[in-house]
Formats: sequence, structure tokens, C-alpha cells
Amino acid sequence: MWTTAKWIEVAAAVIVFGGLRFMRTIRRRKADNIKLSYADVLFYGFLGLEMGLLIAFHWQAFHIPLVFLVVLAFVGLVITGGRPLKSSQGSPR
Repeated sequence: MWTTAKWIEVAAAVIVFGGLRFMRTIRRRKADNIKLSYADVLFYGFLGLEMGLLIAFHWQAFHIPLVFLVVLAFVGLVITGGRPLKSSQGSPR
């Protein structure tokens, strides 16, 4: 469970899921003239971490002590999740 290969897989998933989604958000926000915030960066970071942990460790992610990371990533995703979703809808024209 704690091999380096698994954590490299988690890091790659963070970059792919969080990073690519964040780059797409940057492009959309610049087109709509909406500023980015730290909540956006945290949201996509937590999203990537959650997906990376679940992809790399599968059902092992729900065993102690890894379950604490999964729960913390989910809580961070929920806390920061409101702002990026609301502000990405754009402003009325």
C-alpha cells in the first residue's frame, strides 16, 4: 500500500484530473473576464487528490490510515467546492 509506485500514480492523477480541469477553468474564466481565486486552486487540488487516491489504491483507500486522507480530501473538496461552481457559470450579458 505504501509503495513509491502507488504514490507516483497518485501524483500523476492529481496532475491529470486536477491540473487539466484547472487549466480548462482558467481558459473559460479569462473568456468571461472572471478572476481566479485561491479557492479555485484548492478545489481542483482536492479534486485531483481524491481521484488519485481512489484510482491508485482502489478499495484499500477505505482502510486505516489511508481513509483519513480520503476523508480530508473530500472535506476540503466540499468546503472549497461552492465557489468554483458558482463563479464558473458566468455573468449575465
